[in-house]
Amino acid sequence: MPQFSAAEINAMRVILAGGSAAARLKLLSQVAVTPPNTATGAPALTGDANTDWTKLKVLPAGKRVAYLTLSVSNDVAKKGALTFEAEMADGVSSGDRLVKPGCWWLPWQSRHIVTLKIDALNGMLKDAANVDFPNPGLFFTAALSGCSVFVRGHVQHPSVYHAGIDGKLFDSGNVKGVFNKAAIKSGQLAGNSADFWRRAMGGMNTGPGGTTWSGQYKPNLAEVNLNHYVNDKATGTTVNAAALEKFIRKNKKLYGIDVLAVSPWGCVFGLREGTVWHFYLQQNVTIIYSKGGAPKQDAAVLRVTEFFPGVGQADPPALKNADFDAITRALA
Repeated sequence: MPQFSAAEINAMRVILAGGSAAARLKLLSQVAVTPPNTATGAPALTGDANTDWTKLKVLPAGKRVAYLTLSVSNDVAKKGALTFEAEMADGVSSGDRLVKPGCWWLPWQSRHIVTLKIDALNGMLKDAANVDFPNPGLFFTAALSGCSVFVRGHVQHPSVYHAGIDGKLFDSGNVKGVFNKAAIKSGQLAGNSADFWRRAMGGMNTGPGGTTWSGQYKPNLAEVNLNHYVNDKATGTTVNAAALEKFIRKNKKLYGIDVLAVSPWGCVFGLREGTVWHFYLQQNVTIIYSKGGAPKQDAAVLRVTEFFPGVGQADPPALKNADFDAITRALA
């Protein structure tokens, strides 16, 4: 598993900045990426920010595109993954725009659905100073922590949505959420965050009587939710993360590795191939393990699953022993 050198970071920068869609996909199928929570120069969002669960938009081109400075994550939970600092295009010099990877950047805001529309590939974009800059073929959104991401619309200029909350939506155990169990039982609200955000995409009304749905499910959504990358309903983790941990434990003598923990997490990215956009869930894990000495920690990609073009949920397929063998041998 990589703890990347400066030369390796630079090689990845070159691919993300100017590589083909196929080269970028190959890289992002091998290297776990943990985006930041925000970006330098992040824009004020358009919409009713004072009303919970509303949609907020990112409008100017110079505030929808960011330029990336790559590094190795020191996040306690994702140490060893690739991360980056993002700076919105309006604040990036022309020189830096030539060498840094550019991407469409979708921020998030707690208790809201933040959306941006990607411009079709039709010439250059313009920043706040009316200076041209390229329309990038790469997309990232802010770090996922139980959030849902939706994509819909035309494959050449789709709209992308990031829905999430800092905290818990529903009471669980001794942890208080925004909504209590009575609201769930009344049928007003969905009983899990995935369905809640799916419904919220259709609109919500908040008033003296509480929060209710104002419409039906919005049709033709492609979706990633927490069940796909961090918390499957049946296992409390993800099927693939649990299976990897079981595989390493079962084969401890073969690989000489004692696994201490396998923790799932995810990243959503997009790539434009020609004029068509493709969106992917990168299903990742942090592995804490020992080879007889002090514990070590690394990040690994379990699976990259395309979920747009198309509709419905990402639902990564179950991995096989050959997949787990490759991941474990990289640790050994």
